[in-house]
Formats: sequence, structure tokens, C-alpha cells
Amino acid sequence: ADEMLLLANIGQKQIYLISDLQKSGWNNFIDTDKLSAGVRIAFVDVHAKDARNLGITGVSVPQVVLNEEKPAQVVVRVQNFGDKAVERIPVKLVVDEGVVGTAQVDIEPHDIADAQFQVRFKGESIHTGYAELPDDAIKLDNRRYFLLQSLQSLKLYCVNGEPSARPYDDETFFVQMALAPPRGRGTSAVPIDFTQSTR
Repeated sequence: ADEMLLLANIGQKQIYLISDLQKSGWNNFIDTDKLSAGVRIAFVDVHAKDARNLGITGVSVPQVVLNEEKPAQVVVRVQNFGDKAVERIPVKLVVDEGVVGTAQVDIEPHDIADAQFQVRFKGESIHTGYAELPDDAIKLDNRRYFLLQSLQSLKLYCVNGEPSARPYDDETFFVQMALAPPRGRGTSAVPIDFTQSTR
């Protein structure tokens, strides 16, 4: 804008900067940038007087749910980006196009809160869902999607001819490790319900 005004030979040279003047918008401001002589700047502040925004910043769900185990836990993380505390904000959880529950959270300014849900699934299927907040000034962060799979565990019977108290000496140890490796290391295996028999 300053360079354009250099081409103007008559009239008052003034720049109007219309902004909500958020601090993050000035992080890259360079103090050495100066306007040319005779150029003035006027700031027009258009920020909301009561700026509030809530957003869903994460949904924690298990990748695989076993139907015969306890209900799956879904945790929805909500963040308050505003300067005022909010109370009893409803967080809705939808799975397969049906509402499975609503939880209410209280959040302090610039803080987070978790809404927890217990969900039970039937059959073997891939389920889609989302968590949702009521509409506010910024709607983009009011909904977050997720996906999970529900399975029936497989029952596998192993004949153990020489049971041992030491895991590495037990004849079924390596079979169990191969078919159901420990979770939490990036592995994905078919869930196995092991039942051993010495007969």
C-alpha cells in the first residue's frame, strides 16, 4: 500500500487497516518497516466485543472394539478459546447416524475439558461417527469425525502337553505371541480368546 501511494502526487496519503487485531496476527511484524514520509495509517478495530469460541480438538476411540467385552470408551476433548468460563455446554456423540449420548462440560477460559461416553456395539462392522458442539461464531471446529471397527473375538483351543510356570518353556507361548501380539506397539491382530487344555 505504501508503494502504491508513492505514485499518488495529490491528495492525502492515508492507509486504513481493518482487523480484529488479534495478537497472533502481529507475530511477524517487523519494527524496521516504516511508512514513507507523508503517509499516515489508521487502524479500524472490528473484533467482537464478546469473542467466544469452543472447539473439539480431539476424539479418542479404540481402533477395534470386542463386542463381548465392556463398552468402548469414547473421549471427546473440548477447548475454550475465549476469555470467559462456560458452563453446562452439551457435547453430543453420534454413531452410525444415531445419537448415543450427550454430556455436559464446564470449561475455564483458555482451558480444556473431556466429555466421556460409554458405547456398546453389536455385530461385526465398521462404524462411523462424530462428536458435535452447539453452533457458535466459528462452526468449522464444532464437529469432529471418527471411525472404529467392532469384532467378535475368536475362540482358539490349544493342546498344551507340557505346561510350565515359566512362559518361555510353555509349549503354547509362541503360538499366543504370534496370533495375539501385545497391544500398543503399532500391531494390529485378530483378537484371540485363548483356552488351554492339558488333555
